[in-house]
Parts: sequence; C-alpha cells; structure tokens
Amino acid sequence: MSTQPRMVTSAERLRRLLALVPYVATRRVVSLPETARTFGMTERELIDDLNLAWCVELRAPELPTLRVLLPLWPTWLSYPVSYLFIAIVWTNHHYVLCNASEATPRLLWFKRWARVTKAKAALQGVLVTPPGSTR
Repeated sequence: MSTQPRMVTSAERLRRLLALVPYVATRRVVSLPETARTFGMTERELIDDLNLAWCVELRAPELPTLRVLLPLWPTWLSYPVSYLFIAIVWTNHHYVLCNASEATPRLLWFKRWARVTKAKAALQGVLVTPPGSTR
C-alpha cells in the first residue's frame, strides 16, 4: 500500500529544500530514514525533494574568489565600455538636436547614417571575435 505525500505549500517546501542541501552536504553518509525523521517528513517526500533539488541543480555554493572571476574580465570590461558608447551617442544626439533650427531631410539622413555607422562599429567586436573564445 503506497502512501501519498501530504500537501505542503511551496514556501514550506522551499524552506525545507534550502535547509536540506547544507544538511546533506555537511555529512559524509546520510540515511533516508534518519534525514526524513530530522525534517519531519516521510521518505517518499524526502525522495521527491531530493529529485527536485537534483533537477534544478540546487547545491551548496562555492566560495567566490578573485581567481574564479579573472577569466571573466572581458565581460566586466564590456559594461563600462557599453555605457561609454551610449554616453557618446546620446551626447552627439543631444548636441545635434539642440543646435538644429529644424529637422531637415538632410539632417535626418545624417542622423540615420551616424546610427548605422556606430552600430556597425559596435558589432565589429562581435564579428571579429573568434569562435569558441570567451567574452
């Protein structure tokens, strides 16, 4: 005769999962009955929780170190460079429109050309990057 797991709220299950991962990670050997008793649940509920934790790859976090972050320097550098690029485009746009007395077709075409040129320059890095390299 199989017993159905009792209904629990998602908040209760999340609390249980977040407590379960460090509990299991800090012990070398953990038995199902002992862990189920510790958390006040059936073995079936424990197995369901462990399956969910495995599916979402819920695990104890690794301690971040500078050595782990160093290979990501191009990504970190891309943020200030992109903000600088946006600032240059906005300054150009603001300057041109503040000094223009009217929006002539020539001015509008110039603005379109400037946007396309800047976008092409921004994409150069994407197009030149060799395949398989980290960004």
